[in-house]
Amino acid sequence: MVRALAALAVAAAVLMVLFSGRDDGAEAQECFGIEPFEFDTYEAYDNAGLYLAAIELAAAGEAVTFLTTPSGEPHNLEYPGLLTGSRDERLEQEPDTSLRIPPTLLKSVVWVESEFAHANSNVPWGGVGPVQRSFDCGFGLGQITSGMENHSGSPNAKQTLVGTHFVFNVAEAARMLAQKWNDVSVPIAGDGDPANLEDWYYAVWAYNGLFLTNHPLYDFDHQSQWLAWWDSSQYPFRDPLRGEVWHCDDTTSPTWISSGYGATPWFDYGDYTYPERVYGCMRYPPEYPARLYD
Repeated sequence: MVRALAALAVAAAVLMVLFSGRDDGAEAQECFGIEPFEFDTYEAYDNAGLYLAAIELAAAGEAVTFLTTPSGEPHNLEYPGLLTGSRDERLEQEPDTSLRIPPTLLKSVVWVESEFAHANSNVPWGGVGPVQRSFDCGFGLGQITSGMENHSGSPNAKQTLVGTHFVFNVAEAARMLAQKWNDVSVPIAGDGDPANLEDWYYAVWAYNGLFLTNHPLYDFDHQSQWLAWWDSSQYPFRDPLRGEVWHCDDTTSPTWISSGYGATPWFDYGDYTYPERVYGCMRYPPEYPARLYD
């Protein structure tokens, strides 16, 4: 199945390169003042099965095993490998491509980003239509933003592959997450061991941006003033009763309560930071329609 999926990815990508691109007549969303690309893509009918298989490949660094497109254009989607240990220990290392991203972690990142929808919500399962795109030019399953800006009016190979095919999209998500793990500007959690889920905390944070709004003590809307014993107007705190991680819509999690209208979330998506959402979807895997992963 893995080989078949990889072959399907290559064949479909070639077709997409030939038949996709910008639609000048379409209404573009605002992406930092730059008109975004308009790509068509395929939304897999068995989206859970195929997308999970693609994520497994990407986490192992096996989703993209060639360096150029059939026309010879570099795509820069190859898996970079991982460094390990402390900052000092990493100084003498080259990234090891045999070390993989924990697949459950990458699955949770993709779920939080897109809920496993690669195409626009108007595209039926098994159909072809516009790729899912956020207001800030995040494309597809991994909501890939970096490198997707339209500077030339015509997409390059990497932009086309990421915007049109789910395998290349999650390969880029894995490459970016690995890059954040290796980045000297990103703090190292724990022992810097990629096999430990907890050690990925800062890399996960960086995937969404190392912003103060993703700090667990910061409340973005400034409406909650919890534990405010110093200058809470500048650094308000999130509700300390929200629990350690997001419930990922699992009605059996502790932050859901029973009422006359069934189970109700005590706290919801916006009450949690990005890392808390990702780790929450590992602790409480989503059900779609059955539990997607463990």
